[in-house]
Amino acid sequence: MTLYQYQYLARVPDFAATNEAIEIAKRRGNPGIRKFVTGVLHAILRQGVQDIAAIQDPVQRLSIQASLPTWLIEDLLAAYGEATTTAICATINEPAHQSLRVNTAVTTVAAVVAELTAAGLEVTPSPIVRMR
Repeated sequence: MTLYQYQYLARVPDFAATNEAIEIAKRRGNPGIRKFVTGVLHAILRQGVQDIAAIQDPVQRLSIQASLPTWLIEDLLAAYGEATTTAICATINEPAHQSLRVNTAVTTVAAVVAELTAAGLEVTPSPIVRMR
């Protein structure tokens, strides 16, 4: 959580994110955990986070980039090759499409689509199920 704050949340100062992580470690762990968290976070602030592109081993790089275990990356590479594995890794952490079912005893599909569209949401009919 703190690494995410360091990297992507410019409005949260590093010292505040660090302090909050240390306080959580104090409350949830023991003195050893607090010291470990403190040491790791201070080292990251001094040295920075390594660029993923700098990792030479392609299996390790894809594993870290996609948050997948190395054994899975190796299996995907063996089964599908590098291009397809890279494509799978690029999409595997994308959010799933949301869907809903309209209770037609209460309302109509058209009314729900109109309401969602008016609320600024993008509505795409299912290619599998026909809308009535």
